[in-house]
Amino acid sequence: MEKLNFPDYSIRFKNKENKILIIDLDVHQGNGTASIFKNNPDVFTLSFHGQKNYPFRKEKSDFDFGFNDNTGDKYYLLKLKNILPRVIEIFKPDFIFYLAGVDVLENDYVDFKGLNLTFETREGILKHCSNKNALKLGHIGERFTQKTQPSLEAQLVNFADEIAYNHHDIDDGFRSGLLTFDQLQAVPFFKEIALKVKSDSPSINDRQCMRATIRRMMNIFVMDLCHESQLRIDKKNVNTIDDVRNEGTIIALSTDLTKKQQSLKRFLREALYLHPRVQAMTDNAHEVINALFKKLMQNPALINIDEKHSQHDLAKLVSDYIAGMTDRFALQTFEKLCQD
Repeated sequence: MEKLNFPDYSIRFKNKENKILIIDLDVHQGNGTASIFKNNPDVFTLSFHGQKNYPFRKEKSDFDFGFNDNTGDKYYLLKLKNILPRVIEIFKPDFIFYLAGVDVLENDYVDFKGLNLTFETREGILKHCSNKNALKLGHIGERFTQKTQPSLEAQLVNFADEIAYNHHDIDDGFRSGLLTFDQLQAVPFFKEIALKVKSDSPSINDRQCMRATIRRMMNIFVMDLCHESQLRIDKKNVNTIDDVRNEGTIIALSTDLTKKQQSLKRFLREALYLHPRVQAMTDNAHEVINALFKKLMQNPALINIDEKHSQHDLAKLVSDYIAGMTDRFALQTFEKLCQD
């Protein structure tokens, strides 16, 4: 099979010149790829998964094999060795995508082991950690105890997340009336871009100018992040994950855009996050969650939880249930159960 070149692959795949085999070996069924490619004869989807795991209503892959709980390595590998070579022999793929199984993140749940994530993902999620706590985390905590860096992907996601949140919060604040267009003029970078937008389109109103300004600001941040990061990768001659771990931060904004981002974050904290209305909503959210937790701990049958669980296990089950609620559902449940 030839080495995969992503730009070329994208074009040729659209032209259906290649046959693709997707092998998904995870506790959950590969329902996403099964659904996306279900009508594509050039893609064969194979999924090995736990039969009783999410999704409970499974999609139809080209080949599905569901394992019972507590299946051991011997039986799992036997099935894989029997089935996979036969699929490759019959389908004759040009490319094979392997979606790997992953490590267990936590063991706090009562009925199952918890969320499954790869080491690199787990490492990337952990943005901040004290040395004391890092010592308890084994390999995951080593980058804090040894002062190393996470993967480039983790560094990139961290910045992308921050850029998206900052600009989304500007838009939310403006639409909710907590921030005004005039207030935002106090941020030099926002004012600079807004003036350019109005110069290009003099007749637009504040709302249109707001949206256009946010889009341009995000584009500037993203392009700067790409440019600065590429310069650092080239300069440091990064080739392996060890190179990444042992260097300083590689994915980064330029000095100029870093200052502008910090200015924007200071403004959002002072003008939006500490706004009296936001504080009042936060206090109300605490009251709602505390009331729901107390009510469901006293009456677990309301959410079909067996009362025979220990208080420790029951608290985890109730906490997980509340954590899965949307804001709207939480308020509706609160009004139904806690305001008799």
